[in-house]
Amino acid sequence: MKITALGHACFLFETKNGTRIVVDPFEPSVGYDEPCVAADIVCASHGHYDHGNVTAPVGAKHVFTQSVDTQVDDVRIYTISTFHDEEKGALRGTNLLFVFEADGVRVAHLGDLGHQLNEEQIERLGCLDAVLIPIGGTFTVDAQGAKAVCDSICVKKILPMHYQSAKLTLGKTLGSLEDFTSQFENVTYADGPIEIEEGGNFGVIVPKLP
Repeated sequence: MKITALGHACFLFETKNGTRIVVDPFEPSVGYDEPCVAADIVCASHGHYDHGNVTAPVGAKHVFTQSVDTQVDDVRIYTISTFHDEEKGALRGTNLLFVFEADGVRVAHLGDLGHQLNEEQIERLGCLDAVLIPIGGTFTVDAQGAKAVCDSICVKKILPMHYQSAKLTLGKTLGSLEDFTSQFENVTYADGPIEIEEGGNFGVIVPKLP
C-alpha cells in the first residue's frame, strides 16, 4: 500500500490494484491546497472543517463519515469509535479511527484522537503495519500523549500528522514535529510516497508534506 501526504491529517492511500482512498480532506482555509484529487473512497474521522471536506476529492463512489465495517473492492474498512478530547467528547465531540486492510497490510488512521486508548479499542486495532497519529496537541493528544498511544499498541511504522507547519493556519499553534520525533531513535524522512509492506523494523517515518 502506498501512502501520500496531502497536508495536515489528509492522506491518499493507494492499493496495488489501484483503489484510491482519501482520509480527512480539509477546507482550503487550513493553509494547504484543497485536496481535489481523484478518489474511489473518502473517509472522514469527524465533521470539523479541517477533516470533513468530503466533497473535495473527485469521483468517490463511497463516502464514510459514520461507523462502518465493510469491504470495498480490494480493501476492508472498519472503524473504532473514540473521542476528540479527554472528556468523552464533551469538549470537541467524537472521532473515528479508520483501519484499512489491503495488500496484506493493516494501516490505521487515528483522525483527531484526543485520549489514550482503552483495552477494547487496542484489541480492535490489532497489530498494525502502520499507524497515522496526530501529535500536535491543543485539539488532539500531544507529542508525549501520542508516544504513549504508540507504546500501547502493536505497530511497526509510525507516521506523525496534525502538527504545526509553515503552511498550517488553524488559528492556534500546534506542537512541532520535533517534539514527537525526539522521543524515538529510528526516524526517517520520506522524500515521496511511503510504501507500507509486511514486516520490517520498528520506526517512525515522517511523510513529506506538500
